[in-house]
Amino acid sequence: MKHTDRAVGWWYMSGALLVFVILIIGGITRLTQSGLSITEWNPVT
Repeated sequence: MKHTDRAVGWWYMSGALLVFVILIIGGITRLTQSGLSITEWNPVT
């Protein structure tokens, strides 16, 4: 195994971990209803 292969593996694992953490934080925010609320949203006016 080359040094670059190991570095790429760590890069992919850290990216997957970051996505997992973002999903967990988003799920907690969604379940506790503590997110920012948008009172009026008109994307096309």
